[in-house]
Amino acid sequence: LFPYQSRGVLWMWETIKHTGGLILADEMGLGKTLQIIALLLMAPPKPDAPALIVCPTSLIANWTREFERFAAGMTLMIHRGQRRAGIFRDLQKTSVVITTYDTMVNDISIFSSVEWSWLICDEAQAIKNPQSNRRRAIASIPRQRTVPMTGTPVENSLVDLWSLADFAIPGLLGSQLDFEAQFPDCIESAQAVGLLTDPIILKRRVADVAGD
Repeated sequence: LFPYQSRGVLWMWETIKHTGGLILADEMGLGKTLQIIALLLMAPPKPDAPALIVCPTSLIANWTREFERFAAGMTLMIHRGQRRAGIFRDLQKTSVVITTYDTMVNDISIFSSVEWSWLICDEAQAIKNPQSNRRRAIASIPRQRTVPMTGTPVENSLVDLWSLADFAIPGLLGSQLDFEAQFPDCIESAQAVGLLTDPIILKRRVADVAGD
């Protein structure tokens, strides 16, 4: 790991022990995938409570390649297409299960029958809409620790950030209705929300860590 990645992994480890969730929002190119793999190696998941990684289809190959390169001792299962598990116990045979957002929604009945040690969401802007089936489904999955990953925690409005923070730590910012009433979209609101969310967000820009 580069020094900034080591610092990131240690910060995530210490933070998640107290909170149960956080948002990894490093800029693209800083190695979010590698940092998550290193974090999992701090407390390697066991097959009875594996880690679940949900990502776009296009990123499955990258996750697989990174695990093979940096955590070869961890067993992987790709739950997608013809290789999908039929019952939830079939998901409890490897350390890590990787699936796509659409497959997760379609198979939510078996995903929600397992308590996962980790629930990692890559490209988590996919669940920024709190009313979407995708966001509702993934929030129903039992898990011990939650990490949404995205370089853009806020794209359109502060509700994007509410959705990610509430997924990472349910109830942190209150209900969506109360949040929207208290924090209308403006700079002042964003600064006020930042005081609540900054302690659970790891966000570095490439320029911040170029020295490493």
